[in-house]
Amino acid sequence: MFADLSVGFQYYRYTHKLGVAVGYPKPLNLWRGLPMQSTISAAVNVANSATYFFTGQYFYRYNDVAFHVRNRQQIISWPATMWGQL
Repeated sequence: MFADLSVGFQYYRYTHKLGVAVGYPKPLNLWRGLPMQSTISAAVNVANSATYFFTGQYFYRYNDVAFHVRNRQQIISWPATMWGQL
């Protein structure tokens, strides 16, 4: 199990047993289609083959299978149960 953590325009892969993985940090521009004019505030990977990147008032849904941004949406107040439907 691992987590990717972003700092500025780079990200680190962290595992509980090993800490920061060898070869990191890597540039965020490896994730095609993400905005590079601002930094990513947070990211979360979910079971539906998507990673959600948050920056400012937007989030970007990244398709982990096709390796591109699927869409950009403005952050709105959603109940926690809504995330299960994404």
